[in-house]
Amino acid sequence: MPYSASYSATKHAVNGLVKSVRGELQGTGVRIWAACPGRTESEFSQVAMGSAGDSYKMPKGESTEKVVRAIVRGLDGKKTFVMPSLTAKACVAMNRWCPKFLDFLVSRWARKHRVPGLAENQTRHP
Repeated sequence: MPYSASYSATKHAVNGLVKSVRGELQGTGVRIWAACPGRTESEFSQVAMGSAGDSYKMPKGESTEKVVRAIVRGLDGKKTFVMPSLTAKACVAMNRWCPKFLDFLVSRWARKHRVPGLAENQTRHP
């Protein structure tokens, strides 16, 4: 996703770690899982974008309360990855079954949601 390179990279690393450790702990009775909530309403994106995001309104996500409730419900399940929203589940399914189409949709979304000056602000160093 645009403006999320560092976040996306770390999320992929955590998911890879969860998959690997799950295999290592198989049969021990220890369960491991990761929550993959998708876009959640919070000030996270605004803070991450710094001053360039001050005048930009990010698209809404799922309410924090809804995401937390779904994650808590998922704790009792057998799934390794808990995806508490339909949007998160749909993105994962699309990425698995038709990744090029998802890339196309994300590219279209990104063009509509460009933040003027953000890339320049992030690449300049004092």
